[in-house]
Amino acid sequence: MRFPILAALAVLLAGTAVAAQARSTWFAGAAFPTGLAVADENGDGSPDVVSANVRRSITLLVGRGDGRLQRGVAFRADGEHEGAAIVDLNHDGVADAVLFDQFDAVSVLLADGHGHFAAALRYRAGWRPWTGAVGDVNGDGAPDIVAIDWGKDAISTSDDRLVVLLNQGDGTFGSPIFAPAPPTELPWSLAAVDLNHDGKADVVETTDESFLNVLLGKGDGTFDAPQTVTTDGRSTGLAAADLNGDGTRDLAVGHDGGNVDMLVGVGDGSFSPAKQAIIDLFGANTLVAADFNKDGHTDLAAAPFDEKVKGVVAVLLGRGDGTFLDTQFYFTGKDSGIAPALAAGDLNADGRPDLVAQVGSAVSVLKALPDGTFSAPARYPTGPPYCVVPYVHNFVLARAENAILQGGCRVGRIHWLYSRKYMRGRVITQKPRGYVEPEPPRGTRVALWVSRGPRPH
Repeated sequence: MRFPILAALAVLLAGTAVAAQARSTWFAGAAFPTGLAVADENGDGSPDVVSANVRRSITLLVGRGDGRLQRGVAFRADGEHEGAAIVDLNHDGVADAVLFDQFDAVSVLLADGHGHFAAALRYRAGWRPWTGAVGDVNGDGAPDIVAIDWGKDAISTSDDRLVVLLNQGDGTFGSPIFAPAPPTELPWSLAAVDLNHDGKADVVETTDESFLNVLLGKGDGTFDAPQTVTTDGRSTGLAAADLNGDGTRDLAVGHDGGNVDMLVGVGDGSFSPAKQAIIDLFGANTLVAADFNKDGHTDLAAAPFDEKVKGVVAVLLGRGDGTFLDTQFYFTGKDSGIAPALAAGDLNADGRPDLVAQVGSAVSVLKALPDGTFSAPARYPTGPPYCVVPYVHNFVLARAENAILQGGCRVGRIHWLYSRKYMRGRVITQKPRGYVEPEPPRGTRVALWVSRGPRPH
């Protein structure tokens, strides 16, 4: 479903607040990460975890310096977020947050370096700027925002557009630059990195087809015509990094065959034919590149897009020549869902990046060990668990109460009313009505109106 644009010009949708938001330990919606990053947000020298959440918030989990995290603090960021980037936008040495929305906007939250984020500034960027990335496309040293606007029509791709928001140098952004999006059935992942050593970010886009698109930047926020690069299946996850140690960015591309394609960069924006790394992960939806075992070679971690293998992460240790050792699998936790967010960063100051993975409304931390393996997961909540409000209309009261309790809600006030339609003890209506969107916090009270049976004459 595509959503109508409110105006054609780029304007700020929300306030221009520069003061940090008031800290809120929990509030509804502060859960289910759609993007993760590891960065020192409070200036204490220990990396923290930033969780950009699907609905209405980002969460900061402060690192203790030993790989453990403190209780999450949520900051409001209205919108339905489908992706995120965590990067320093205003040259203050602290990573800020960029959220890509379903609803016609990109949100920017500037961090103050003391563990706070300012109120979100929302920039219009088309109909639905779902897929996005951050990179310096005009070579001025300030990271810019690049997104694919999925357009008004969910079926047709004729109105899809490439959107660029140029950074003014202080973390604010100008009017969007629109261009026709590369032809594809479904834009999936986006990267904005310099592929041809000209100091300006280019764009790589994976697709729902057996190719990816490469767009070389002109340096003014516009791009050359897309070049297509063949992959061995519908491309999904994407990581751009030097995989063979030659100083040029290569591409690791997950695809629906369950494997990862390695495309070695030539240095001019072109790539050698794809080579496969076999991992049998049923679609590597999320890819992260880092040197996990501290041997000087780039490694990969991949999370799946498949219900059958949820709750695992695959690690491929690099040999330094673009090939990898046999895949290692690690458990991240139950109730992880599919297509989980994934990040890497050294949380315990041992020089080895650890793994952070989304598991439901929490994140799991897997510490990198000296032998190249990872520890068992430690789980930290990013927000309150949701309460699943069942629709218990026409249930008998005992069954209705049980369903409400099973959903993590509480049975509140029960109102007894006569009804011609329902026999005694059946639920006539309820509040909340059931399957509410977004889900309320766990423990929400559900009021029931229960029939006394037909009114006596």
